[in-house]
Amino acid sequence: MDLRLMSYLLVIILLFVLFFYFRTRKILFSVLIFSILANLMFYLNRGSEVFDIYNLKSTIPFIKKTWPILNLVLLIILIFNLINHAKNKNKKKN
Repeated sequence: MDLRLMSYLLVIILLFVLFFYFRTRKILFSVLIFSILANLMFYLNRGSEVFDIYNLKSTIPFIKKTWPILNLVLLIILIFNLINHAKNKNKKKN
């Protein structure tokens, strides 16, 4: 997969996430979706020639190890945020 196709896929992912954000107004969830989809796209293409041609081999450890951890941290923050929102909503009802 060449760099142009990867750029198009990133734009499609970004447009999807922007559409999702404007429909739901949930910024943290939108960022998490973008991060996971972009990470998946790069992870699936990590063996392509693009990383060799543009000297991007040093980003592969980040794509394989660090980025999924960041996605997990975002997911944990989102879960805590949802729990906190549910608790506050229940307090307002009582």
